Amino acid sequence: MKKEASLILNKIGLMPISNKGWQTLQISHLKADKQGKKYTREFIKKKLGNVSGVYLYRNKAGRILYVGKGNPIKYRLYMHFRASFERVPGDTKNQRWHKFWSRHKGILKVYWTKLQKKQEQKLIEQMLEYVLLPKFITFSVEK
Repeated sequence: MKKEASLILNKIGLMPISNKGWQTLQISHLKADKQGKKYTREFIKKKLGNVSGVYLYRNKAGRILYVGKGNPIKYRLYMHFRASFERVPGDTKNQRWHKFWSRHKGILKVYWTKLQKKQEQKLIEQMLEYVLLPKFITFSVEK
């Protein structure tokens, strides 16, 4: 089944990840002070505007950390940035978002693609998670 999902993602231009179906930006998950937060929020807003779709994070070593969707994406990216330094609204009791993102600070590359329909976003997100096995999936089930 994984092979078939990879073929579909390839056919629609989302595999390999370096394909033209993706746009990219780098986000520094390093500065948590007031100025760093403001700069990062404005940077994400400028780069993405109100685009909705699917995105993924990749670290310097090339490991896929997380796959997600957003309506718009900018809010989700900023939430992940904040979670690197503090607990964010909606985090679970065990603070899994904060625990995960605080372990993955640094300059992270974000790949994103525009998808307006929520059903398509959900489907593509699940296929990418299935094929790429991002680090967050295994982290979420660790005790």
